[in-house]
Amino acid sequence: MSSTAAIYIFPGIFLFVGLAFVAASAGIGRSRAKKRERCTAQTVGKVADMRKVSHSESDGTTSYSWHAIYTYYTNGTHYEKFSSFGTARPKFQQGQSVVVFYDPGDPDSYYVEEENWGKLLKIFGVLGVLLIIAGVAAFFLIRRFS
Repeated sequence: MSSTAAIYIFPGIFLFVGLAFVAASAGIGRSRAKKRERCTAQTVGKVADMRKVSHSESDGTTSYSWHAIYTYYTNGTHYEKFSSFGTARPKFQQGQSVVVFYDPGDPDSYYVEEENWGKLLKIFGVLGVLLIIAGVAAFFLIRRFS
């Protein structure tokens, strides 16, 4: 690989990662919107527990996130659901009441508004756009000064 081609790897990585962040944000946003469309019934549920989950990184470090375990009843059936939404600190208290929106045709499908995925999606989207801008700027700067 020539040295000229090698210096374009840097902006290419920024562009690729930025596009991945924007795509992830858009994909999760669409998925959440579809779930909101389907989950029109609601019931009062409880936070049964907050579970601390460890995540091991490839460099050997470990990080943790807190995930709620919700319980709710509908049509005489008890549901216990482990949330995929994790936070750095526990967001809820054990025993706290929450409104659970569920799909009347599939009560196993649910969401809890207080999880607030919107902030996470905005952060991913903005970070992605900033990385794309940085990649494009780096590409033109390298091109101009090469």
